Amino acid sequence: MKQFSKILMLLIVAVFLTAGSAAADEISLQDVLDNITYGGSSSIDTEKDYLGYDAYWTQTASATSSATMIIELAGNANVNSFGIYYGDLLITLFSGSANAGDVATISQIGNGVLISTIDSQTKALVSSHFYNVSSDIFGFFLTTVNGATYYSDDSKNNGIDYMLAFQGNGKDQVDANVDVTYGTWTTSEYILAFEDGTDFDYQDLVVMVESVQPVPEPATMLLLGSGLVGLAGFGRKRFLKKG
Repeated sequence: MKQFSKILMLLIVAVFLTAGSAAADEISLQDVLDNITYGGSSSIDTEKDYLGYDAYWTQTASATSSATMIIELAGNANVNSFGIYYGDLLITLFSGSANAGDVATISQIGNGVLISTIDSQTKALVSSHFYNVSSDIFGFFLTTVNGATYYSDDSKNNGIDYMLAFQGNGKDQVDANVDVTYGTWTTSEYILAFEDGTDFDYQDLVVMVESVQPVPEPATMLLLGSGLVGLAGFGRKRFLKKG
């Protein structure tokens, strides 16, 4: 019987709006966090509370992790794709055709990962693929309609930050659009906010992940030296405000 050393389950519940509409333009990233916070505004300030380093991630000791898409305001939300990457290997977890509530599981098995997708309505297995990977460290990416791909590692974006990450502090009660009551945004949960263009409002795709953690920069640099990740040019996160 196969033993799964790690299982990462991602649950997406999407709200698709059009970024070109007046309503979407008026929604800031701070609004997004405030809207999912029970009883008032979020204690997280999106202009200063983002992590200094969020390029690469790994699972924690928990057997199961989850991620919930909070909102997608991209004008091309129906064709964008979101996923994880290991070095140059990009693995799409959800594309624009995904339905709200669709589930993807990522099971770490030896030197590979098994990606399975389950339809939210029928609960049927839609697809299952195994990928060989050289590390248990991964990043996040967003690919847009014009073929541009933006990475959590800004050195792969010519030094430009296209993703911000925020860690829970145990103060806020949030509802990330799943069929559950409000729950505490704990320190083991992070909200990732992607930019897909040039206005840098970071509200084009917002997702919550749990039971994962960012890899400290020095540790990642050691992996770079060993050739496991194969990337270079790291810098600390810089926030680009909408100008």
